[in-house]
Formats: sequence, C-alpha cells, structure tokens
Amino acid sequence: MKEFFTRAGANAGTRIELKLPDGKPSPHWLHVLGADGDVFRQAAVVASREVVRAISALPKTPTDAELAKIRQEARLRNLAAVIESWSFPQPCDEDNKLELLREAPQIADAVDRLITDRSLFTNGSSANSDAAPEAQPS
Repeated sequence: MKEFFTRAGANAGTRIELKLPDGKPSPHWLHVLGADGDVFRQAAVVASREVVRAISALPKTPTDAELAKIRQEARLRNLAAVIESWSFPQPCDEDNKLELLREAPQIADAVDRLITDRSLFTNGSSANSDAAPEAQPS
C-alpha cells in the first residue's frame, strides 16, 4: 500500500526552480507543498467557502465576468497557501505571494500544474526535495 502514499511527500513539498519569462535560468526558486497535502486541502475548503460568501454578498446575480474574478481570486489564494518559502528578498507572506501569482501568471499556472504532479511528491522525494526533478515554469 505504501507505494501509493503521496500525502507525506506533499506535506514535505518540493523545490521548483524558476525560469525568467524568456526561458532563461534565474537564481530563484519556490518551495511548494503538493495538492495531496493537508495545507492544500484545507485551503481548498476555505477557498470554496470564500467563493460562496463572495457570490452571496453581491447585490444581484453575478455576471460571468464577476464569477470568473471571484473564482480566480480563490484559485490564487489556494496556490499562495502552498508556497512555503522562496528565494526572493521579500518576505514570503500572503500579500507578496498573491502579488507574485497575479503579476506573473506563468508562475501561477506552473505552480498549479506542478503541485498536482504526484511524481514530485512521492515518499522518496519528500526526504530529498532538493533532489527532486527540477520543475521549471514555462
């Protein structure tokens, strides 16, 4: 059974090496937790509640654009929750994580894609997150 377990590895996380938007290497990285981990799953519950609250707070039936904006904000908060640390000089706090994800959508997309790649979060990789394959946002 244990060969299928991903939760511990997801909770330990892995390091993602970042590339610049032009594809060149950068010195920066993110340490992210996996989608099978406790943090992501709890953040998903919170995000779902936030979506419902935001929609019910609107004075009228939301437009498609309003719904998309509410859902995108919840998605970014969920992704921000799994960024555990980074190499940037700014503090790795909620506001800075959200700014990075909003202003560098290619990084948000890469984090979203990579946190569901279970091969990066197997039990074997959780102890050696630096040895995990280098995943680079495109």
